[in-house]
Amino acid sequence: MNTRFSRNTLASAIALAALQFSSGFAAAQDARASSVEEVTIIGSLEEARKIAGSAHFIGEQQLRQFAYSDVQRIVREVPGVSLQIEDGYGLRPNIGIRGVATERSGRITLLEDNVLIAPAPYSAPAAYYFPTMGRMAAVEVVKGPAAITQGPYTIGGALNMASTPIPRETGGTLLTEVGQDATYRVHATYGGRSDNGVGFLIEAHQWQSDGFQTIDRSGADTGLDVTDFTAKLSYAPVGSPHAIELKLQLADQDSNQSYLGLSDADFGNDALRRYGLSELDNIATEHEQAILRYSFDVTANLSVTATAYNNTHQRNWFKTEGIDLDGSVNADSFSGSSWASVVDAVNLGKGLGTYTHGELQGILDGNIDTAAGSVQLRSNNREYYSRGLQFGANWDGSFGGALHSVSMGLRFHEDEEDRFQRNDTYSQVAGKLGLDSLGTEGNAGNQVQSAEALAFYIRDEISFGDWTLSPGIRFEDI
Repeated sequence: MNTRFSRNTLASAIALAALQFSSGFAAAQDARASSVEEVTIIGSLEEARKIAGSAHFIGEQQLRQFAYSDVQRIVREVPGVSLQIEDGYGLRPNIGIRGVATERSGRITLLEDNVLIAPAPYSAPAAYYFPTMGRMAAVEVVKGPAAITQGPYTIGGALNMASTPIPRETGGTLLTEVGQDATYRVHATYGGRSDNGVGFLIEAHQWQSDGFQTIDRSGADTGLDVTDFTAKLSYAPVGSPHAIELKLQLADQDSNQSYLGLSDADFGNDALRRYGLSELDNIATEHEQAILRYSFDVTANLSVTATAYNNTHQRNWFKTEGIDLDGSVNADSFSGSSWASVVDAVNLGKGLGTYTHGELQGILDGNIDTAAGSVQLRSNNREYYSRGLQFGANWDGSFGGALHSVSMGLRFHEDEEDRFQRNDTYSQVAGKLGLDSLGTEGNAGNQVQSAEALAFYIRDEISFGDWTLSPGIRFEDI
């Protein structure tokens, strides 16, 4: 199955930020980039206070103070941000802004260095990839009129993460952490700039843990292994209005995470327990990013930027999906119930089919064997790409007795999700899973969905006296 989104004008995305006032004098933000490192939306805590609407900036000093590797811990104190904690590490966070759904952060605009970072932001926005927070230098959250420059999700807002910049002085940094559950994290950087304007950065981030949960009757861990490499190369001669930067990034992640939860009683007894039925659950991902950014200071008051970007992402989440209590002949003939239905029945003290709630609990505990082909595990294999060109311009000046800071942007974008998934069936015997039938490739989903989008915005911060008026408009054609 191949699905292409129809092109239509999103009237709701033509959002007006006009008539949004902020008291106090708001000096026009100088968005001109003296180098191509300027990939932030806000830029500083001081500028965040001046922006009409709601904007929050968390800088490098704050990030270093707590050394959080989980973005949910970083943004939890930002007003209007809602969270749903899932794996305890923030690998695939669930973040909402201004009341929008939190699931997989699919209703907010996610960016790294001001470039869309979700695997397929338009056609499949669920963020099964999230940047490694341990290598970030700043985090920005914008809501309301402040988010007019970021799309496509302007109702909620945007979350931008600024990666480690190329240092002005040649040198390196090394951070090491060791904790419980055989957890360690190492973050190393080395880079600098030469007198002729050439700059470079090499960065490595390694994060590993055995996890804090325990799987019944298993020695397998429930942890993670995350490896992240970044390289940057720039050329910005002193005194030149031109600057260019290339960024290459690769991230591999392997974690033994599961969707299978616990019954209420089991959770009350041991919240860190996992049923043996989830022993094989694992997600492996690989993400690659390339960004080429050029900036030109046309005059002291006018600057333009051009950015080309390409993201590719592959992930395979192999996890238990449900049970056919009567068993199945092969993986393609499986017809059963979800594990959520089983857990719900146990919680309510009800049976399912011919099985009592006590027998269902016995299956969860691994004390009751199941029929051949009764337990389904799915290989959720998906590939994504997200690529495009975006252009920006900023002008600061005066007109009509007021100061103006005009920003505008244009983006051509395309992305795609390719699903090629497979269901297999297992049986539980003596508390361990054994393979019964290997399914046909594509029997759990074989489809491609894609999107093309044209986005444009213009925003003007008009300052007069102690007031700032910020009219703006955003247009998206998908």
